[in-house]
Amino acid sequence: MDTGVLDRQTWNDLDDQSQIKVTISRAGAGDPLGGVVRFEAAGARTVDLIVGRGEWQRTILSRAGRLQIEDATVPVVQAADLILLKLYAAGHQDAWDIQQLLASGDEQRLVEAVEASLDLLPSESRRLWSRIREPR
Repeated sequence: MDTGVLDRQTWNDLDDQSQIKVTISRAGAGDPLGGVVRFEAAGARTVDLIVGRGEWQRTILSRAGRLQIEDATVPVVQAADLILLKLYAAGHQDAWDIQQLLASGDEQRLVEAVEASLDLLPSESRRLWSRIREPR
């Protein structure tokens, strides 16, 4: 939620002292996110730090678990909250990701958790959820 992480100088030490490439993308006014900081290193998984907007996203972060990555402890959102964030982003890849998340866990529990917070999202996000949940 802190847009300060989108400032290049925040990551200067990381760029200078490691083999990690840092790419910063600031969001436009109509973008559902505040921005993205991408971390890439040879032979390692790419990590995206997503900067959110809005109080409901703060609430999601307050529920996040913590994961230790080297010297840093970072918040990692729960699966149902990740689905809410992906519904908010509402892209084709996001829809596919949601289907994979639903298939990989306790689907009924995830559906109940998502639907408990669905009214926080814009109508486009709710329509996407309806399409994903349509019986096939």
